[in-house]
Order: sequence, then C-alpha cells, then structure tokens
Amino acid sequence: AAGATLSECRRCLTEMDAGADKDEGEASAFRREVVEALAGTSDVVADLPRRWDDLQRPSGTDPDMDMDMDMDSMMLTLSCVCRGLGEAFRYRANESTNLYDIPHHDPTLCGKGTIPWTSSTEVLAVLHQQLEKIQLFGDSVLSSSSNYEQDKLALKRLVEDASVSLLAGYHDHFRCDPQNEEIARLYDEAKRLAIPLLRTSYVNEDGDDIQALEMSLKHSCFEGIVQICHDHRRSWKFCGPFSPVPPDETYDIRLMLSGTSPESPYVHLHGSTDYRTGLPFCDFVLNWYADRGSNTEVLELGKECSEALTRFLRNDNRLGDLAWIHDLRIGAHERAADTLVNLTSSIFRGKDAGAPMDLWENEQVMSLAKLSNKLARSKNPDSALVARNSTIIENSLNLVEAQRILQEDDLDGDGSEAILPPDELIVLAVNKINSSRDVENIKKYGLCGLAIAHATSSEDAIAMIHGAATIWEACIRSDIHTWNSLARENSMAVTGISEEDLSQRVRGTAFVGVNGEFATSSGGSMQGVGFLSNVHVRRRVLESLGSNEDLGKLLVHSAEMVGDESCSFKG
Repeated sequence: AAGATLSECRRCLTEMDAGADKDEGEASAFRREVVEALAGTSDVVADLPRRWDDLQRPSGTDPDMDMDMDMDSMMLTLSCVCRGLGEAFRYRANESTNLYDIPHHDPTLCGKGTIPWTSSTEVLAVLHQQLEKIQLFGDSVLSSSSNYEQDKLALKRLVEDASVSLLAGYHDHFRCDPQNEEIARLYDEAKRLAIPLLRTSYVNEDGDDIQALEMSLKHSCFEGIVQICHDHRRSWKFCGPFSPVPPDETYDIRLMLSGTSPESPYVHLHGSTDYRTGLPFCDFVLNWYADRGSNTEVLELGKECSEALTRFLRNDNRLGDLAWIHDLRIGAHERAADTLVNLTSSIFRGKDAGAPMDLWENEQVMSLAKLSNKLARSKNPDSALVARNSTIIENSLNLVEAQRILQEDDLDGDGSEAILPPDELIVLAVNKINSSRDVENIKKYGLCGLAIAHATSSEDAIAMIHGAATIWEACIRSDIHTWNSLARENSMAVTGISEEDLSQRVRGTAFVGVNGEFATSSGGSMQGVGFLSNVHVRRRVLESLGSNEDLGKLLVHSAEMVGDESCSFKG
C-alpha cells in the first residue's frame, strides 16, 4: 500500500508537470508539500494512514489558490489513498490468511484488534474528509477543468472507490461493536455523505443509481433505499395486472418490504433500524411517505407489511381517518366500523368538527360502516361495541335521509350540501310543517321530524323529548282551529261527540294522520318519541298548548282511536 501510494503520487505529479498554464511557483510549493507529507513512508510503512492525513490540503480555503491546483490537490490525495487501499485489498485477497479472514457475516468472531488497518479511524477520517471536499467543490472544480471528460472519469472512479472503502470500514467497526453510539453516528454520517455522491451526475451518468442502491441495501441506509426506489418508481409505477408497464424489480420497494424470509436478499434490512429515527425498515418506509403526505402510497405499500401498517396507523394520527381501509383489508371489521362511525359521529351529534362532510360523503361512510358492522356481528354477535355502532349507524343514515326529504326542494341534487345537526333539522321540519297547507306533506315532514328526534335518543334523552314534543305541537297547531272547535263542541254536548262522528271529523287533521303513519310504520322502534307511548312527550305538548283540559282529552282520545284502528288493521 505504501509503495502504491508513492507510485501513484509520482504519476500524479508527473501529470501535473505536463499540464499547461500552471504557475511554476505554486506548482513547486505544492510539490514540496507533497514530498514533505510522504517523506519516510517507505521506512515506516505503519505510519501510512498518518501520511495520508498529512497529504490533505485545505482545498478551497485559500482564496489565492488556482482552481486547477485545487483540483490537482484533491485528485492527488484521493487518488493516492484509493490506490494504496486498492493495493492492500488485492494483497489481502491474493494472500489471504487468518489475519485477514474476518467474515462480515459472523459478528461473534469480532473482538478488539480484529479490525483491519484499512478500516482504522485514521483512514476513515481521511476518506470522509476527501468526500466532503468533493461534495462541496466537485461540481465547481469540474466545471472549470481544462480536461473535463478525463477529470470527470477520474473523479467518478475515485468517488466510487472512496465511498465503498468508507462504508466498508465503518461497517467493520459497527459489526464488531454495534452498541457503540459514536461508531453508529459516524457510520450514519458516512452513509448520508457517500450515497448521495454516488447519485451525482459525474458518477451516475446513466441515471440508474444502481451502485447507490446497492450500497444503500448493503449498509441498510433506509433513506437512500426509499429515495432511490421512489424516484425510479414514478417512471414505472405498477398500475395493476393489466398495466402496459411492468414493475421494475430492481427498484420495487414492495419486494424489499415483504422480503422477510431467510432466503430473501433483503432479510437483513428487517433486522436493522435507522440511526436517527430508531425505526425498523418497514416503519421507516411508511413514515417516510406519510411525512410527504403520500397517504395512498402508505396504504398501498402497507399491503406488503401488514403488521407494520397496523402498528403505524395505531400510533400515528396522520392517517387515523384512513385506518378503516387497512382494517377491512385484514378482516378487522369491528375496528373498521368503529373508525368509520367516529369519522362522522361528531358531525351527526351536532358538535363542532371543523370542516363537516357533505350529505353524500356521510351517506357513503355510514353505508360502509353498516356493511362492516354486519360482518363484525356475524363474527361476534354479542359484542357491545357492535350493538352500539349499529344504533349510531342507523340513526345517522336516518338523519341523512330526513334531511334529503326536508330539503328536497332546496338541494342542488349533487349531494354537496353540508349536513345539518339534529337541532337545526328539527327547526327545519317545524318550518316546513308551518308553511305547508297539504296534509300529506305535513305528515311527511312530521314523520321526518320524529325520526330526527329519535336519532338523538342514545345521546340525549332530554333533547329527544323536546324535539318530539316540538314536532307533535307543530302538527296540532296546523289544524288548531279544528281542534279548538271540536273541544268546545265536545264539552258542550251532554254525552260528547259520538265516537263515529269524532273519527270522521278528525281523520283529515295532520295530527291524526301523523299518528296513523307513526303507528303503522315505526313498528315499535320509535316509541320514545310517540305522543301516546312517551308520557313526557305528551305532557310537554299539552303544556305548550295551554291549560285547555278539554283539548288535551280530545287529542289523547283521538290518538287512542288511531292506535286501536292500526291494531285492528294489523290483526
């Protein structure tokens, strides 16, 4: 290695002397510095790493330095180091003995003193500093080169050799002492320095990033793997089995995410973690895409690592609203239904939820929740959560349908209207009843109002009673003159109005019509909002109408007649 270093140094200096337009004074000074740095190398070869360190010049820090000389300094140092390391590696391969046989796959053989000198901290520091200089000045130095193509080719080779040596060296250290925090930090810095350099235009002329990807995979550089695969995936993104563009397996990160079997070339990735985030490979990939707002990619790539995606969705709120997609995919129907319900529950209950969904979105989400909840019930029929969600889903869908009916003359038809909370829907139903003169329409709006009141029963019993009473009162007031007249007539008659006569005269009122429809259509499921079935609702209605006892008795009797008729009809 020492001999190769000196030989390479002589070659570089000879080429420099042959170059044109060099300032002789600067060239002589530079030669003297190089000679002084390497003086005695042949006598004490063990000092070679230190000699390499002495050979470095602070390129780019001297404002008087000629750019060509800066290029020569950088190229000479890196060339000498890479040539020396290359000679050592070749010797090691040709003359292998136990001294050099350090299997990279068996960390149990590592111990103090087993790291080869080519991976010493002194050598790695030189390589790191040289690559940093190339990162800072490579493009500018090349752009001013008098022999651009030759210098670019030389720089490409040196960057490749130095990057491979730097990463291999830190890998030796990390393999032997994986708990060493300083080694882990330096190894991570080396990856983040070397791999982007391998992607630069003067190294990666074809743009295929093959070497950068190979190094990223070999050294478990998650950032490099994901970025490279992402950049290339955009050009071939798999669009299904009938896509005219097949997936490129070289850059297909799906294979890497699913490659957990011992036979997979990617299995080692799943035993590593990212230094900066502490995340294992699959979690890192999902988090990387989530950081960039690529939720579709998170869910798509998560198909290859279901457990990691489940863990990610539970611990990261950014995709919490989409967790149900993955839950459905893996058959977690109860959890999927619960997530879907929670997406809209705050809106249906009238709470502030920011930007509310529109009618169509609510209907779609709750329809999905209903299907998922049915599947959950088939697996676990006694689940309290399934029962709770079933009630919420049915109430929510009823609210959507009620709003559609109440706003049928006002809606644009595209379903983009914001959904209204129950209290506003009750007000809307009352307004519709008050403005209508058609009994059939009043019956329709009345039933919608009662359905809305019932939908709040599981959350707020008082609101349910108030809403139902408000609707019944509006129905009565739509024919209040008829009811007041009948109440007076009934009280004045000795025996009251005959039941047959009363039935005929109240049959056309909205109150009786709504009671009839309610009795035949609710099937007992909405008894909590019934005029007869809920004493609290009835009491509040009668209190709102005043202290007319005769009117109250007449309304109750009329409702009872409707109930009896409905029972007879059903019988």
